[in-house]
Amino acid sequence: MRAPNSTPAGRCQNLVRQFDEAWPSHQTRADAELIVQWRNQGQGACQAGRYHEGIHDLKRALLRLGIKPVQPIKKIS
Repeated sequence: MRAPNSTPAGRCQNLVRQFDEAWPSHQTRADAELIVQWRNQGQGACQAGRYHEGIHDLKRALLRLGIKPVQPIKKIS
């Protein structure tokens, strides 16, 4: 059985949560509008079942903030 955040849907949720927790300290950036656009595109793609596209956009937004995207936790058997 996979850990919930190792599924594509779980990965999307974790990345959205990571972004949303980090965002308040980055809102005044000159490129804020672009970064939020990537975040929203990523969440929308994930909600539409286009997980690869969504994860890509969410990771791109986090990396632009200088934040390393969280990795899924691997289940230890």
